[in-house]
Amino acid sequence: LTLNKHNFKMPKEKKTTSSRLQSYVTEFGTEIFSTDNKILFCKVCNTKVSSEKRFSINQHIAAEKHPMLSANIPFNKLSNPHFKIFLEKYTSEVIPDQSTLRKSYVDNCYQETIGEIRNKVAEKKIWVSIDETTDAEGRYIASVIIGTLLTDRPGEIFLLNVEQLEKANHSTICTLFEDSLCLLWPGGIHRNDVLLFLSDAAPYMVKAGDTLKVLYTKMVHVTCTAHGLNRVAEYIRIQYPKVDKLVANVKKVFKKAPSHDALSISNAQKYFKAPQIKGNLAFIKSNFECLPTAITRLQKQGMALIEAIQIIEDVSAKFNNLKCQTGIKINEKLQTVLTKNKGFQIVCNISKILNGEEENVGCLDIPENLTSSDMGYFKYAPTTSADVERSFSVYKNLLAPNRRSFKFENIKKSLIVQCNTYFAGVEEQ
Repeated sequence: LTLNKHNFKMPKEKKTTSSRLQSYVTEFGTEIFSTDNKILFCKVCNTKVSSEKRFSINQHIAAEKHPMLSANIPFNKLSNPHFKIFLEKYTSEVIPDQSTLRKSYVDNCYQETIGEIRNKVAEKKIWVSIDETTDAEGRYIASVIIGTLLTDRPGEIFLLNVEQLEKANHSTICTLFEDSLCLLWPGGIHRNDVLLFLSDAAPYMVKAGDTLKVLYTKMVHVTCTAHGLNRVAEYIRIQYPKVDKLVANVKKVFKKAPSHDALSISNAQKYFKAPQIKGNLAFIKSNFECLPTAITRLQKQGMALIEAIQIIEDVSAKFNNLKCQTGIKINEKLQTVLTKNKGFQIVCNISKILNGEEENVGCLDIPENLTSSDMGYFKYAPTTSADVERSFSVYKNLLAPNRRSFKFENIKKSLIVQCNTYFAGVEEQ
């Protein structure tokens, strides 16, 4: 009997139980699993894990690690005996020590979240938003939010990165921008897929946008329209100093400072008696009440570009009707803010193309590298950096007074897990 060596294949040798268990320990790490070559043992939970199917192991790893990070429950709560008994009773699991979770699971949760972001962003056009703040420890903290741009519906939003900056300038922002997109696309940045950059109008942010556009030739840099309207509101305050002082003193009455109540009430009553105050209040309410409403509306997630533009145009139209000297100055301030926002003028032009108001692209200020296909992705493009502000609110809650020893690297990873859980929940509503 002769066998054709090209057609004959040896049967695949089945892995022994011990080799299979050892492979799981090698893959997931010795800090999580161990084996005696007969069973797979989870060091974190101090329990045996079913190892017949890989699915069971993945399910065990994912089962308990996200909820505490997502809900901003500190791991030290596991040291509370009542909470620990409660968890053991209703999960039927041995609850691991807080240090074990902090060392093993925080990074796992973070890596899993980054992996999910990469999968959801794959082959899609995106927008990027960056802002920075100073935290309670005096550190410069910058957040990087990204979102997908779709032609038929609003895209998804993600907190991609959080970093501590040595200082806030255009150079550190550009570096953060590049590093964050390297994190998103480790195989190489998809520069042609970055169509929109959102930031505030700080001079160093504007300079960073101009610098980045050299590398991202299709990218439009829009400064936050909500911040722009807020600057107009601040200008209105300056025009009415007595109204500003009246409001400030009334606010003090409602703050937790009983010793200042009498003085604040006295000052408020004094300003109320000013002869022009009633007229000023009536004029402000009649003509500028639209500003806070517009700012709130602009921060809504998933808004169509045409709707955001209409909100700005409605405010502009109302201000154009102001005929008094102060009203004219305030309208000029609004027009200056809008004119300086060159990126907003570009997306307004793109919106005109998408809505059929304009057909000749050549006569509009639109980046040459933006194709007809690219412009379609601006239909639901955001015009504010409100999502970055939301991430700062979560950061502030994480860095509570009793959690100042929290290492920044763990703050970063916890924040990214928590914020992306929040964004996913908002999108589902």
